[in-house]
Amino acid sequence: MAWDRATRIEARDFCRWLQVTGKQSRPHWRAQAKGEAPAPAPAGEAYAPSVRAHSETVLRSFYDFHLDAGSGPIINPFPLDRSRRGGRAHAHHNPIEPYRNEFSGRYRPRVPTWIPRSVPDSVPDSEFNEIFARLPSHRDRALVAFYVSTGAVRGAAGHGPGAAVRVDAVGAGNRVTRT
Repeated sequence: MAWDRATRIEARDFCRWLQVTGKQSRPHWRAQAKGEAPAPAPAGEAYAPSVRAHSETVLRSFYDFHLDAGSGPIINPFPLDRSRRGGRAHAHHNPIEPYRNEFSGRYRPRVPTWIPRSVPDSVPDSEFNEIFARLPSHRDRALVAFYVSTGAVRGAAGHGPGAAVRVDAVGAGNRVTRT
């Protein structure tokens, strides 16, 4: 089907197809260059809700552009929810009232909220407090507090193979780093 002949039925079917189908796995390019026979592709994992929501937004914006330019279909196959038609989201928002869900298209999936990483629940608070109290200097306690409060991953905390600077390699007096 041509893109400028798409209807809401095709838009609905495309969004449903993204939900049902898995990611198409492809053989690595090095295996193709060596002339090896590609292994049969395993069933792919499903697309994440954020990927499906992004695809819906991109296609809705694409059809909005062509609708305004007069070069596409007469109606947008990826319509916004009826409550949002006629203006931009939160154009005249009353600060006393909560925001309404105006960013959703008709076929847009619900995206779960992201929970930031933190100290694992397997480490009890008493043990973490004991480790924190054993740190030798205020600088070390400040660095650990910073890494824990920001949810930094292990490589960013100065440990492991991905660390750029080790925590114990920073000179306290002259601020010179040793790598």
